[in-house]
Amino acid sequence: MGPSGRGFVSDRRDGHLTVSGSDGSVAIKCVCLACLVMTSTKSETARKWGLRVHVLCYLLSNVGQVFTWYYATPDHFFWPIWSILAWGIGLAFHAWSVNRRPVRN
Repeated sequence: MGPSGRGFVSDRRDGHLTVSGSDGSVAIKCVCLACLVMTSTKSETARKWGLRVHVLCYLLSNVGQVFTWYYATPDHFFWPIWSILAWGIGLAFHAWSVNRRPVRN
């Protein structure tokens, strides 16, 4: 019996949720964001190129914003900091997901 007391046991393997009941096993594809990211079928080269493009867009966009701030409103608050920080957090997670070691089951 499973933790719910109904005879179901769930086990997540390779991005799939397997529910075992008294009449047999049923495999259900898990569609949560974590499973979709963790079980991506993209090659390592494609993921690294995706990160390079992301870094290039980040740099060009934020440098452009800093130049706009400098030439348009240098005496005001440094407003490009918000996109630099917010986008930087997303970029850090992207870099982490590309450079982390694969999970072995």
